[in-house]
Amino acid sequence: MTTTPIQDHAVLQPVAPKTTAAATAVPSDASPAFRILLDSLDRLVQAQPRAPEVQSADDLKTAIDDTDKGFQQAMDLRRRLEDAFRARLT
Repeated sequence: MTTTPIQDHAVLQPVAPKTTAAATAVPSDASPAFRILLDSLDRLVQAQPRAPEVQSADDLKTAIDDTDKGFQQAMDLRRRLEDAFRARLT
């Protein structure tokens, strides 16, 4: 097994979040209730505090754990929204 050293120029750069306009591109035929839901979600995203800078391995582990928890919550919410949408169609 060989290893390749990490080059100094291969530093990860943070990715800028999508702008509100790009994130909320809604079809013109979307219902007003759907638009209200998207606006509400957009406000929630804007209100989220920025994560602290990672300074150590412990900070990195904490950041990964926090991200994993957030991802799990998002997937649970997605599942609940899909179930509610399916229930509404029947």
